[in-house]
Amino acid sequence: MSLFEGLFGSTRKIKDAAAVSEAGIKDGYNAAKPLYDTGFNNAEKSQAWGNNAAYDYITGGFDAAKQGTRGAYGNANAALGNAYGNAQNALSTGISNAANVAQTGYGNAAQTALGGASQATGYLNPYMNNGAGGSNLYATALGINGRGEQGQLVQQFAANDPFRQHNEDYATRNLMAAYNARGLGGSGKEMLAAARASMDRGAQDWQQYLSNLAGMQGVGLQAAGQAGGYTMQGAGQAAGLQGQGAGTAAGLYGTGAVNSANLYGQQGESAAGLATGEGRALADLDVARGTQAGNLRNEQGRTQSQLDLLRAQTMGGLEAGLPMAIAQNTAGRMGAEGQAQAAGANNLLKIAGTVASLGAMPLGVAGAGAVAPTLGGSLYNWFAGK
Repeated sequence: MSLFEGLFGSTRKIKDAAAVSEAGIKDGYNAAKPLYDTGFNNAEKSQAWGNNAAYDYITGGFDAAKQGTRGAYGNANAALGNAYGNAQNALSTGISNAANVAQTGYGNAAQTALGGASQATGYLNPYMNNGAGGSNLYATALGINGRGEQGQLVQQFAANDPFRQHNEDYATRNLMAAYNARGLGGSGKEMLAAARASMDRGAQDWQQYLSNLAGMQGVGLQAAGQAGGYTMQGAGQAAGLQGQGAGTAAGLYGTGAVNSANLYGQQGESAAGLATGEGRALADLDVARGTQAGNLRNEQGRTQSQLDLLRAQTMGGLEAGLPMAIAQNTAGRMGAEGQAQAAGANNLLKIAGTVASLGAMPLGVAGAGAVAPTLGGSLYNWFAGK
């Protein structure tokens, strides 16, 4: 190895080491790029999976909440329908019972009025019956029912009057006593007077009988009039009571109809309120779900943007760092080479100065016809590798 190679051969080693270092830097950067890509890809997949899973949970949770809301409002509406249905049934039953009670009460009162009139009429029935009998006999006595029945009645009257014969005998005795006192006993005048007196008493008795029959007819007419009045009064009272019962029942049914209509109206308002509340609750749930889902997607986009930015920064750093590392490696190499060359040149200058001072110094005695070698020539040959 020559002196020059000894002094300056380290620069080759520095170049070789720098080349190996540069190759290692490139290999390191090339190996880091797919690892970063894989890491960022996995991070993106995990982030997307987490967001999709969270979105599914949000969707499932809100769907369950909406289903629960619908069920709750459905149950409330059913309970409302049952409550109002029970109220309607109770109202109908109460109105019907009240109407029945009213009609029954007024009907019983009407029956009582009719019964009182009938009872009062019953008390007058004997008088009406007697009056009817007397009226029939009076009509027969007057010949209205025929001469035959009139004659039979006269005969029956004459035969069945228990006081007629007694009265006739008593009057005849008095008449005969009077005529005997006058000395006319058994005379024609006496007999004529007795006949006339008998006829007069018969006519008087018959007239009295007709008067009695007429009186009996009047009693019957009076009783019939009173019975008719009682009957009309009872019928009027019964009709009035039945009318009041019907009016009361109609009023109850009218009130029931109004109350029933009010119940239906209240039920409709309540059902509408429930439907409005259900719609508002479902809308609120949809808004909340949309808000959370939007926030989730927004966060997903922000995270993805951050990942993309980090990826770009990381990969850009790798791309920018590779030539920088190579440049730093080259600069280090060149610096090391410069330092080595400067050191070799400095050493060479020192050696050259020494050689210059020692160059003429002979190193021995030359033979015949030869020049003795000098120290400078020997050093030169050593430097030159000769």
